Amino acid sequence: MWIHVGQADLMFAGIVEHPIPYGWFAFPIAKLRRTTSYTFLESAPWRIVSLVSTSRKQRFRSWVTTRLNQAALTLIDFAAVTQPAYAEMLPASTARVLTPASWFLQSEAADASMLANLRANRDASAGPTILFVARLEAAKGIPQLIAALRQLDQAMKPDSRTFTVKVLGTGPLAGEVAACAASLRNVALHFLDPVAYGPAFFAHFADIDALVVTNLADEQPRIIFDAASQGVATIGFATTGVASIIESNQTGLLLPVGSVNALTTALHDLLNPAQLESVRAMGDAARAQAREYDHVAMHQRRQTFLRQNFQRSPHSQ
Repeated sequence: MWIHVGQADLMFAGIVEHPIPYGWFAFPIAKLRRTTSYTFLESAPWRIVSLVSTSRKQRFRSWVTTRLNQAALTLIDFAAVTQPAYAEMLPASTARVLTPASWFLQSEAADASMLANLRANRDASAGPTILFVARLEAAKGIPQLIAALRQLDQAMKPDSRTFTVKVLGTGPLAGEVAACAASLRNVALHFLDPVAYGPAFFAHFADIDALVVTNLADEQPRIIFDAASQGVATIGFATTGVASIIESNQTGLLLPVGSVNALTTALHDLLNPAQLESVRAMGDAARAQAREYDHVAMHQRRQTFLRQNFQRSPHSQ
C-alpha cells in the first residue's frame, strides 16, 4: 500500500469496509506520501442505533470505530457526503460536497401524463395502498411497523375502505411480518417478489399512494428517491438521513423516530379521502424535486467537485 499510494496523484478510500476499513491505513500513508486523498460518506454503520438492542461487544466496537474514523477523517483533503449530518464528522476546514445517494435515471422517472393516466384508471372507491421496501430487520423499524399495522387494523371499522400494504424485502424478521399479515383482519398485507432494479422494480409504484420508511438508523434510504421519481411521497421517521430528503408536509410526512402511535395516526389518516389526495399531491412535489437528484446529476456534481478541489490541493502542485 505504501508504494501504490505514493505513486498515485489522487487516492480514494473508505471508512466502512469490514472488518477493517482501508482508510485507517491509507489516509495516514497518503498524508506521509503527500498524495491527495478523499472519501465518500454515505452511511455510518458503526454507530449504535438507540432503539435497537445491542451487546456490550457491539457498543465497544462502535466506540473504538468512531474514534478511529474521527482520526482518519482529519487526514483527508476533501469528501463527498450524502447528508448534512455526515458533513459534521469532518473537520471544519475540509472541503465537502453534498451529493445524495440516488440511483434512478431521468429516463426511468414517471412523467406527468403517465401519472395522470394511472390515477384516472384507479378505482376511486379503493382505499389507500402503501409500499414498504427494505431489509426486514430491527434497524429498519420492522417491530415499529408491525405494531403500527396492528394498531391500525384494530382502529379500522369492518366497513372501512380497504387498506393495502405491500412489502418488498427479505431478512431475519420476515417471519414476524408474515405472522402479522396472517393476523390482520382489516388491513391486507402482501409480499412482493424481489425483482431487479429497473423497469420491473419501478412498475411496483404504479398503484402506490405512499412509501413508508421506518428506518431507525441515520443512513439515507435510496428508495425515497426512487419513489419520488415515480410521483410517490414518503411517510417516514425523521432520522437525519430521511429528514435530509423530505420537506415535511411538502414532499412527504416526517414522524418522530420510532413512534408507533404517530405512524399509526399517519396511516389511519390516509383513509380520509382528503388526506389521501393531499399525500398524492406531495408525491407530485417530490417528483418535481427529484429531477435535481438523478444518478447522473449526482456523479456530475461529484466530478466537478473533485476536479476543482484536486487542482487546488497543495499535494497536486
